[in-house]
Amino acid sequence: MFEELKSQHQNNLPFVVFRPPNAKRAKYYLQKDDKLNTINDFTEQGFLFAPFNAFESGKIVLFPVADCEVNSIEISPKNSYLKANQIEQNSTAVTDEYLNLIDTALYEIKSGSLTKVVLSQQFSFQLKDLEPFDIFERMVNKYSTAFVYYWFHPKVGTWLGATPESLLTIDGNYLTTMSLAGTQKYVENSETSWQEKELNEQYIVTKFIRDQLEASGINSDQITSDRVHTIRAGNLWHLQTKIEAHINTSNFSLEKLISNLHPTPAVCGEPKLQAYQFILSNEGYDRLYYTGFLGEINIFKSRERNKRTSNIENSAYKSVSKITNLYVNLRCMQIINKQAIIYVGGGITKDSKPDNEWQELIAKLQTVKSVL
Repeated sequence: MFEELKSQHQNNLPFVVFRPPNAKRAKYYLQKDDKLNTINDFTEQGFLFAPFNAFESGKIVLFPVADCEVNSIEISPKNSYLKANQIEQNSTAVTDEYLNLIDTALYEIKSGSLTKVVLSQQFSFQLKDLEPFDIFERMVNKYSTAFVYYWFHPKVGTWLGATPESLLTIDGNYLTTMSLAGTQKYVENSETSWQEKELNEQYIVTKFIRDQLEASGINSDQITSDRVHTIRAGNLWHLQTKIEAHINTSNFSLEKLISNLHPTPAVCGEPKLQAYQFILSNEGYDRLYYTGFLGEINIFKSRERNKRTSNIENSAYKSVSKITNLYVNLRCMQIINKQAIIYVGGGITKDSKPDNEWQELIAKLQTVKSVL
């Protein structure tokens, strides 16, 4: 697989390789030309890569199935044999600037215009002899429960990530998604204790997602939410709520659903429009594909039915369903020449304390930085 991907890269042709959460196989798309294809109406088939401002920019990149060689391979995660590498930090977020940004957000929250806003920063590191393929392998080995990917297009750039957050999965007429918010640093052999701030963050995201599913035409009685769980993602704990729904495929618009959901309060804020505008006006840089979304769209998958039955005719019968698996682009980095730019962010609510938020940002940074 790596030989094929390296050949593709040397020929300056687009590709993506990814390993879904808890999966034992990696899948990869090798586009046959360097055309920059984009999504038009979400009826296309392939692998999409969308920026934070996806529905304003109109630049949701697609690797179409019809224009790609698509393969998969079984993989066996192992302890990384790669030697330790020296990295140099080019620049870091200036602490005082970030704290001032939080103060500005808290002022808006207390004035009533915002309930929550997610603020982020870039951290830049100079890589010496570490290659993106090495980084991808380390991510696969280290983060088995994450969606791990390496994406390249000569006209856009190189991105890698290990995201813990699903935007949505649609399998036929069955939809699953999650709300993910609240963060604590993982400490071995210690109990997690969630404060009102984190629980409130989680409630905001869960309510938003349920409301947007209804706004997309899904009946409220077809939507169910699990109880809140504590999950581990790398060196962090998060709060997670699983949400499921049945959709009526005859009047369902995937484009409408995604545009309603993205960006969620977990990466933007609430109310959505006000938080989005606050980020664009105050954050001070372009997030590009950080907090966008990525994954396969409208892929047909066949399944055998009644495998245990003695009826040969039934056991040979297969069903075909259309599957979409999209993930929020968190815990990610952009590679420019020998420079890795890592993106991290955190949710600000009325209960936020600026110093605590900075420490949370640094903890999140370590999740990605550790693979360097």
